[in-house]
Amino acid sequence: MSKKIILITGASSGFGRLTAEALAKAGNTVYASMRDIAGRNAKNAAEMAETSKRDGVDLRAIELDVQSEPSIDVAVKKIMAESGKIVPRRLTGVCAPHQHRLSSAIKQARNIALLPFAGRAS
Repeated sequence: MSKKIILITGASSGFGRLTAEALAKAGNTVYASMRDIAGRNAKNAAEMAETSKRDGVDLRAIELDVQSEPSIDVAVKKIMAESGKIVPRRLTGVCAPHQHRLSSAIKQARNIALLPFAGRAS
């Protein structure tokens, strides 16, 4: 597998964090985006830096709010400055239908995982 530059949104916790760490451990450069890395997510960003150093992986926390176009622009410019390019989806194969299938699979897994904790109404 060739090394890829990957941007994961919502990587401060949960599936986003797990995905970012797994892809970094697989040998990729991963930009793990989250909001407010200097404030409420400072601990998460520091933990990612520690994971990167400890495991010898390329996992980078980056400030990004997907609901803010200026934030997106800043993050993309930083990634391009550090890695040189963004590969288009026609080369990577990642497009909306694939993202939808992945999203559906994650939601299904989450529901299955929560089944043992769902109680019956009395």
